[in-house]
Amino acid sequence: MFLLPKTLLFLTVFALLLGLTGDATVTPTSEIVSRKFGPAAMGFLFGITFVCHQVVAFVSSWLGGIFYTQTGSYMSLWLADALLCALAAGVSWSIKKGL
Repeated sequence: MFLLPKTLLFLTVFALLLGLTGDATVTPTSEIVSRKFGPAAMGFLFGITFVCHQVVAFVSSWLGGIFYTQTGSYMSLWLADALLCALAAGVSWSIKKGL
């Protein structure tokens, strides 16, 4: 991805693919919430999940800018991202199929 040309075509393809895959976790997450807490609580709990996701997305973007300003490099951001992805993978792996 980093080696691709920086043109409008590649930016458009990247944005399209990210848009198609970025919400791929919404359906499984809503299914887990629905099965665990029931359809009556689904709207409220999934709303809380969405709000928390948006707040953390803002904070992580803001902290990313601060880290880059302080260090002049994206390396600390990539390391933090890799660690958080590994943590998320571990938590996802631990979810039982029978929920």
